[in-house]
Amino acid sequence: MKDEGPYILEWLAYHRAIGFTDFLIYTNDCSDGTDLLLDRLQHNGIVTHVRNKVLKRGPHKSALKYAQAHEAYQSSDWAYVCDADEFLNIKIGNGHVEDLVTRFADADAIPVAWRLFSNNGHLAQFPGLCTEVFTDAQPQNAQSGDKGRFVKSLFKPSPHIERFGLHAPVYKKTHTDKVNWGSIWQENDPGSTPDRPLNDFGYEVAQINHYAVRSIDAFLLKRDRGRANHVGETLGADYWFRMNNNTIEDLSIQKRIPMMEEKLKVLMADPDIARQHYRCVAAHKDKISALKNNKEQMAFYETLTSPRMEKLSKMHKYFGSNVFFNGPQCIPDDIVWADHPKDFSFTVERQANPS
Repeated sequence: MKDEGPYILEWLAYHRAIGFTDFLIYTNDCSDGTDLLLDRLQHNGIVTHVRNKVLKRGPHKSALKYAQAHEAYQSSDWAYVCDADEFLNIKIGNGHVEDLVTRFADADAIPVAWRLFSNNGHLAQFPGLCTEVFTDAQPQNAQSGDKGRFVKSLFKPSPHIERFGLHAPVYKKTHTDKVNWGSIWQENDPGSTPDRPLNDFGYEVAQINHYAVRSIDAFLLKRDRGRANHVGETLGADYWFRMNNNTIEDLSIQKRIPMMEEKLKVLMADPDIARQHYRCVAAHKDKISALKNNKEQMAFYETLTSPRMEKLSKMHKYFGSNVFFNGPQCIPDDIVWADHPKDFSFTVERQANPS
C-alpha cells in the first residue's frame, strides 16, 4: 500500500467479517499517514505491517517476494493477494471464506474473477463507503470487447509455488499440470485457463469487486501517487475509460455490509486508530486542494468530468477490444452521441503505440 489511509479500515473490517484472520501489509513512501495507521493496527494485533524495501522490480513485486518468505504466509492455511481497492464478494452460503473453500474442497488454488465498478458519477473523494456508494459495474456476461477478465486467487501454501503473481501463484513448471484449480469456468470447460476466464466468470459463486477508480477526486490522487506494478506509467484518460465501466447495477456485496459495519465499529472504538484514520482523510483532502490549484491537473479533471467521458462509461458493451487498447480518443463524436440498437458494435485497427 501507498497512501491508502482513508480506505484501509473499511477494507480491513470487510475482510475480517468474511473470515480472514491475518493481514500482512507492506507499505512504501507513504505521505498521508497510512504507515502510522498500520503501525497502530499492528500494536493492537490486527495486522502485521512491514515497511517495504523496494527493489528494481517495483513496490508490488518486491512486497510479494518478501511475503513468500514471511512467517505469516508460511504458517497459513490459505493465502490471498489483494489490493486495497479489491473486495472478495462471496455469494454462496453466508458469504464467508469457509463457504468458498468448502465449495472447492479439493482445490489447491481458487481463482475469482474481477468485476470492475465505476465511479457512479461521484466527483468528491469521500461520497461514502466504497461498498455502499459504488454500485454500477461491468456486465455479468462477456461483451464484444472482452479479452477475458483478470482474477485474484486464494491458494494453499506449497513448496511447488515458484513465486507469487498479482493474480495467481506461479507454480514450478514441474508441478503445473498437478495443480487443482477450483473454478466454475473450469468445471464447465476443463480446457479453459484458470487465470483469465473468457466467457464464464463464475459470478454466481464469487467475484472480486474492483473499485479501480473510486471517485474522480480519488482518481486524481491515485494518478498523482503513481502505479505500484507498472512503475513509470502515468494513469491517464485511457485507464479511466477502460476501468470506469458503468453498465449495470450490482448490489450483491451489500448483504455483507451489516457484518462489516460491526467490525468497523470495533476498529474505530480505539481512539488512536480513529485519530490516525481522520488524519489520513485530512491529508487526502489537503492534497486534492493542492492538485486542483494545478492547471494541468484541472485540465485532466475537466476531461474526466466531461459529458463525453460520462457517456462513454455507459457504452463499453458496444466496443471491441482495440478501442480500449487505443483509448477514448479513437471514438468519433458521431458514434458517442448517436442512439444505437442493441446489436451495434464499433471497433478500430489496433495502434502500435497509442497515445
